[in-house]
Amino acid sequence: MTKTYEPPNSQDAEYDVLGCIFKRPKTIDFVASTLTSEDYFYWPKLAIIYKMMLDLAVSGEPVHINAVADLLLQDKKLEFAGGRLAMVNMVEGVINTTSLESSVKIVRDKAVLRQIIAKSQEVINTCYNQIEPVSETLSRYELAIAKISNSLSVNDDPVSISEIIPGVLDQIAKDQEPESKTRTIGTGLVGLDRITGGFGPSNLIALGGWTSQGKTQLALQIAIANALDGKAVGMFTLEMNRDELVKRMLLTESMIGADIIQNRGLTSDNWDTLRYQADKLSSADMLIYDRGDMNISRLKSLARMMLVRHGIRLLIVDYIQLLDAGRSNGENRQSEVAFLSRSLKNLAMELQIPVMVLAQLTDLSGHEKDRRPKVRDFRESKAIGHDANKVINVSHTDEHGSELVVAKNREGNVGSLSMNFINGRWSELSRMKQV
Repeated sequence: MTKTYEPPNSQDAEYDVLGCIFKRPKTIDFVASTLTSEDYFYWPKLAIIYKMMLDLAVSGEPVHINAVADLLLQDKKLEFAGGRLAMVNMVEGVINTTSLESSVKIVRDKAVLRQIIAKSQEVINTCYNQIEPVSETLSRYELAIAKISNSLSVNDDPVSISEIIPGVLDQIAKDQEPESKTRTIGTGLVGLDRITGGFGPSNLIALGGWTSQGKTQLALQIAIANALDGKAVGMFTLEMNRDELVKRMLLTESMIGADIIQNRGLTSDNWDTLRYQADKLSSADMLIYDRGDMNISRLKSLARMMLVRHGIRLLIVDYIQLLDAGRSNGENRQSEVAFLSRSLKNLAMELQIPVMVLAQLTDLSGHEKDRRPKVRDFRESKAIGHDANKVINVSHTDEHGSELVVAKNREGNVGSLSMNFINGRWSELSRMKQV
């Protein structure tokens, strides 16, 4: 006979939490900072009481028995919750409220165990049904557990400025050390780093440009420079498949034009160079994910996995306008792209690594065709420029030639950098100019 198990729970701890809140209503703020919803409670009648407590706290009302009972009565759930007498008994069962902290921890931990069981059961069912590749199942389970783990480590408490300052001073000191010892990510281009100060943790970097002007190539050069320096890079390519992307890397790193390949003109020297660069790139700590139908939810899950498994230091998304918002509520595309931009900003803050997102610019017409791109030029949503910590635009104009234009930089200077763009590869030409 199969033994059945009751899901992990502690009725005593749940009663104690509610009783302590009724006895000292102001403790609701402490409790709600950990038990953020009624889902943490296993017993339905206790969960519904806690929900009413949270509703009162949000509206600024005191969390008293009569107020909770009135809300339950309005929802026709007072009898289900045991009536007023049950809540009075909760208070009488509390000898003192010093047990509150430990009871909150017990309730939270039991809820986490139930979440793990639920996620594990989902994976078990998937394994029995065999409806997806094994790698996908493993990834799904790993991400689910990582998400639960992250929820335990997040500290939502407000922090005094006196506690923040020492860490900030320490980070400033580290920023003065050689770049390899800091958390800042360089670009591999000395002039560009001098303007931007590099890419810091939680930065959203928008890399913009019109079609076929070298956005992807610049992103690849930045990725390769870091990956060869032992800083793992994750890249989502929504436009090219991984073979095309790696082929571009090999050719540009070898300074071989695509036309030579197309015309079957590779010499023995070209082959030697290609093999050398292939060996070099093989040692790069770089992960590539190519899928044209990527949605933001899947991207975020995979990015978390890349961080947990590989410790990525930089994430690149090429490019935002090809990303699916994963919402079907009839929003216009501008709202969707704004949502995607904000989601990527939040992802950078969550993972504490820089996220570089490539973006197309709005097509220009008439006299504007030969001007430098600006922050406002992002196609489908200006939110990209607003959300970004730094905006770098690639530019080719008759007046200024090939340039990288740092149009926005919350942590430093703006300016432009004159560049060479030969055989599809960016290289520095001169010093920074003000824009």
